[in-house]
Amino acid sequence: MVAKHQTFNPLKPFKFHIVIVMFIFILLSNCSSVKVVSHQTPGMNVYDFMTFSIHSNENLSSSNLRAKDQIEGAILKEMELRGYEFSQEHEILVYYRIILGTDTDVRSDRQLLPYYGRVYNFNTVSVDRYNTGVLLIEIKKSSNNRIIWQGSIDLKTNSRSRKPLALEELISLIYQQFPTPPEQ
Repeated sequence: MVAKHQTFNPLKPFKFHIVIVMFIFILLSNCSSVKVVSHQTPGMNVYDFMTFSIHSNENLSSSNLRAKDQIEGAILKEMELRGYEFSQEHEILVYYRIILGTDTDVRSDRQLLPYYGRVYNFNTVSVDRYNTGVLLIEIKKSSNNRIIWQGSIDLKTNSRSRKPLALEELISLIYQQFPTPPEQ
């Protein structure tokens, strides 16, 4: 009986794992780049109050009045879903602010290409421009302007990212972090 000579491929046990890792990486890279952060001031309970009003210090142009209406409409809906009543004689103030900007990532890659016995050096530069923005919502006590709760959503969008979320969806994501009512 003649023993067969088998060659050992050190990568063979890892091929399946590499495929799994690449799949997870692709799956995670397609996830939305939305980050929501919230904070409640210790000792303050948002459910000690019943009435609210909405304010912003944004000086929006007439072209952005639609965005203002959408933001305020979404905040009104979210607050009413939580049992609050809109009133000019408010106990709490829902304040919102929009901060917008743009950013750029520059990446340089060096490539060595052989051509007829010589090696040529090529540098490639890629520029990725993207929009940045933060929508901040704060709930303040009307009597002393003290912050009770705040939530914000941080966005980073570029040409490869998914379709941007609507303002109503962004505000809904912020309010998902809103405190739940205490047990009675």
